[in-house]
Amino acid sequence: MRDLSEQGQTFLDRSGEENTIIYSVPTPLGYRVYISRQRLQHVRDRHRSAAQRAKDIPHILAHPDIIVPDYDQPDTHLYYKTYGRRLLAIIVHVHLGRRYLATMHWDMNIKGLGRKRIVSSDFLHVRGGFKWKKWR
Repeated sequence: MRDLSEQGQTFLDRSGEENTIIYSVPTPLGYRVYISRQRLQHVRDRHRSAAQRAKDIPHILAHPDIIVPDYDQPDTHLYYKTYGRRLLAIIVHVHLGRRYLATMHWDMNIKGLGRKRIVSSDFLHVRGGFKWKKWR
């Protein structure tokens, strides 16, 4: 699931910061998400409880429960996986054609769903049997 073929290469994120690739993961949407040292450090520094699930990143990206666009920035994709009564969200940005993990945090609902800023026709991927209506 983890592809190490580009490990050590660098890319610029949306803020212009240089990122060093650790690995990439193929997703159900047909593109790869790049995981960098810098973005993982951001998760460890700012989202410590989510960082405890960093080992799950490849599985979440490859087998999410649901993927939705961010209603504020449709080219940003939010990957969600359920853990009991909470959702773990991985936020994927795109810059210069490369998609990368921007951050990861816990959530109680799917962004935009409760306020109807996104509707089911906006969903990019839904795992079979996932009961998305309870996460409004």
